Amino acid sequence: MRKLIFTLLFISPFWVIGQIQQTQTKVNVQNTTVNQRDYADRLPAVLDEIKPNSMNYDEVKGFVLVKVSHTYKGGRKQIIKTFKERFEDTPFKLIDGTKKPQPYREGYIYIIQSTIEINNNNFNTSWIFKNHKKRTVYAFTTTNIGVTSVLAKIGITTY
Repeated sequence: MRKLIFTLLFISPFWVIGQIQQTQTKVNVQNTTVNQRDYADRLPAVLDEIKPNSMNYDEVKGFVLVKVSHTYKGGRKQIIKTFKERFEDTPFKLIDGTKKPQPYREGYIYIIQSTIEINNNNFNTSWIFKNHKKRTVYAFTTTNIGVTSVLAKIGITTY
């Protein structure tokens, strides 16, 4: 019995060391790249009108941002900042009503804008413009067109 115990004590450490070496060689067989990112195909830029534009820019005093939403957390603030920058060079006044609700006054157009990222390379945006009577005067959706381009296409920043 003693010979069996001594034999197991001397043989088992060599057997365990052999197993450890085999395991280590199996772990380091292949390297893979973790930071690869696949991008979806870019959709064409499109502006689809839902309701035709019935705004008369000569009668508009200014615009009020009623609601701006974005799927990305910081996107909302960035969009509001872009609105403010684009309206600096226009004759229209821009009021940020997203923090403090504004009463509906005659001569102002109220903007509701919502952006949804479809995937990592495309986004859809819906735009609704309402008058002081809360009636929609212009509505459209866009695909892959930013705020600056939209405001130029509908004639606000190019007025």
